[in-house]
Amino acid sequence: MKTIAIIPARGGSKGIRLKNIRLLAGRPLVAHAISSCLASRHVSQVVVSTDNHKIASAAGAWGARVIMRPAALSGDLEPSESALCHVLDQLEANGEPVPEITLMVQCTSPLTTPEDIDATIEKLENCGADVAFTVTPSHSFLWTREKDGTFSALNHDHRHRPMRQEITTQFRETGAVYAMRTVKFRQYRHRFFGKMVACIVPENRSIDIDTPLDLQVAEMLLANQEPVGRSYGPLSEAKALVMDFDGVLTDNSVWVDADGRESVRCNRSDGLALKMLKEAGYHLLVLSSEANPVVRQRCAKLNVECLIATENKLTSLKKWAAARGLDLGCIIYAGNDLNDLECLRSAGWAVAVADAHLLVRQAAQIVLDTAGGRGVLSELAQIMLESRGIQCNQKSRSVPAA
Repeated sequence: MKTIAIIPARGGSKGIRLKNIRLLAGRPLVAHAISSCLASRHVSQVVVSTDNHKIASAAGAWGARVIMRPAALSGDLEPSESALCHVLDQLEANGEPVPEITLMVQCTSPLTTPEDIDATIEKLENCGADVAFTVTPSHSFLWTREKDGTFSALNHDHRHRPMRQEITTQFRETGAVYAMRTVKFRQYRHRFFGKMVACIVPENRSIDIDTPLDLQVAEMLLANQEPVGRSYGPLSEAKALVMDFDGVLTDNSVWVDADGRESVRCNRSDGLALKMLKEAGYHLLVLSSEANPVVRQRCAKLNVECLIATENKLTSLKKWAAARGLDLGCIIYAGNDLNDLECLRSAGWAVAVADAHLLVRQAAQIVLDTAGGRGVLSELAQIMLESRGIQCNQKSRSVPAA
């Protein structure tokens, strides 16, 4: 293991009670840090260090490994470094390899992107440094208060008020990401040592959550921030839409009667969306691993081809595409669960419903606002048709961060 990301998340926050699991844009605060670490190209393992079982439960649900921190390392005055050292000691005690690079990622910086994390790690390695950390440019005039109550200028001459562009750029530590050489970190037990370099991130991703107002500001910034690394691509070139059944056309629930017969709930609006896509010339396929008669019955009602995967889904998808002279690169695949991952990664465009599994949402280029069974295809059809310049009156959409 080369790089481990450790997210300290104790439960004793004073400014906001249980701050690390407060919802932000519909997700616990800690989930934002976990998701960015999991999506990093360089992070091998993500660990949340916490003393709180509610935080531990949330962290586990979002895909992180959890290591419980003893109370002695969880006090208000205990530095975050002690949590990192505890995690590394636990790994070593378990006989697990010690990582070359230890990354500390703060869940109080929810706008940190996978690209910010990767850039910090690459800065460390490319510069041959011992420590790399995130900063943002600052042109603030700083003052300090003296013992007698008067104020003195810190970073400027108060007798000469320069224009903003005349000020030498300084950099504010964001507190979001720290990358450290593990061996030296364990020696110094502090995040700053040896040769230090900084990774510059934009100010709009540098917010640190400390007060309820910070949460409100972060919510607004997230709402207006385009997800880095995610784009629709040339959807106008797509020729086919392949979709899972359970969790996409349904809400992933199933009703079973006393005789064992199963039934599901679907959304009628999907029928109109499929009709519009068919009229636009798209090939349509429902690909399911469930040999349930209800799947075929619903597809027959929608007049959409249905294929029950007799092997794995990707093998079935390849055979279906080859029989129609379609390259996988011209297929849009919409899924929600882990057994969709191979198809999502092989198709030209990967789409995840809003309530898809975390790893599915991370693999997707498009994450819908709509949850499975809630009219997913109404939203997706609008995206697809508008890419060809076809206007429709389906629901509006946006693409949230994963």
